[in-house]
Amino acid sequence: MQVKRFRVRILTPVHIGAGKIMAPEEYFIRDSFLVRFRPEVVMRSWTPAERQTFENRLRAGALRPAWDQLRDAAASRRESWLYEIATGEGSARELGVALDPSRRRGEVHLLPWNLARREVIVPGSAIKGALRTAFVNACIQADRAPIRSEVERCKRQDRDWRKHNDAWRAMEEKALRIESRGRDEPEPIDPLQMLKVSDASVPARMVQVDRAEVRKREGARASQKIQIHCERLLSAADGQAAEFSLEIRWDRDRARHPRLDGRLGRNFDWQSLAEAANAFFHQRLQSETQRFAFLNHDPDQKPNGDDWRSQAARRERGIMLLRIGRFSHFESLSVEELRDGYNPQRKTPIKEGDSRTVVVVQGRPVSFGWILLEPES
Repeated sequence: MQVKRFRVRILTPVHIGAGKIMAPEEYFIRDSFLVRFRPEVVMRSWTPAERQTFENRLRAGALRPAWDQLRDAAASRRESWLYEIATGEGSARELGVALDPSRRRGEVHLLPWNLARREVIVPGSAIKGALRTAFVNACIQADRAPIRSEVERCKRQDRDWRKHNDAWRAMEEKALRIESRGRDEPEPIDPLQMLKVSDASVPARMVQVDRAEVRKREGARASQKIQIHCERLLSAADGQAAEFSLEIRWDRDRARHPRLDGRLGRNFDWQSLAEAANAFFHQRLQSETQRFAFLNHDPDQKPNGDDWRSQAARRERGIMLLRIGRFSHFESLSVEELRDGYNPQRKTPIKEGDSRTVVVVQGRPVSFGWILLEPES
């Protein structure tokens, strides 16, 4: 088992969806900080009269007075607090104590939390998913014609292929050479089964709540019926990037075991994995910079003095550029040449997106999800 430890630096805001939402009755905002609390702890401390008042307001549909009552009570009961994090200007204004339920839903999309430690969990699966996309992309570029033929065959066989995953599953199996074999032959093994990425932890002080905005190609705000507020990691764009360590384990001994001879699809090593990641995601970064000039990415920008944008510097230091989390956009989640999405509103296929989801940081729109992995030794 080979183990490499990486230092992860967050370049632009990262939101990893946990599938959970914080409702307005679970937080209050004070002094530009959001405090998440446990409503049941607050209500257990109420007198019968206070509880009755709250229930009457709910029955009458008077949500704002009910929220205000619960929030005001929570502010003085620290034992109910789960954590407190900073808020960006837009979220502080829109989610404050004057939140109007007739105009704003007031929900906040959560990051994965370890509430006992008051830390955000960055799942290793988010990192591995990005590495997998890049590696599959590299395999496809090396063996493009038969893979494209297989994808087209799947599309012809299934008129509703966009609703299913068969075409893309076949593409990945062909790229990794793990497609099914004959009845008497052993099933091939996905080479990325040998790769394990550990979870990581980030303290609450490196987390902030911000409003996510959708911007068109020219930079104008797109119409949004519902506001999106989300917890996200602080980044180099904020001037105080969240940094943490994680381990990537590669079971090289298992991959080389004689019993796996002929059963493993593609073979790979650290260098090929890093090259695949950098080739894919650097191209995506360049494309985003060119397509959405309003993002104002400076190609010569060197956060903390690091010339990480240089291909030679990344190769020399073993740095990997990745994009992870929600709002990473279709292009960063799909391979080159076979990229084929669909816009259900326009009912048209898409190759490149026409909008970006951004956070406004210090007056400048910044896209989501860009991170660096650098070996610690």
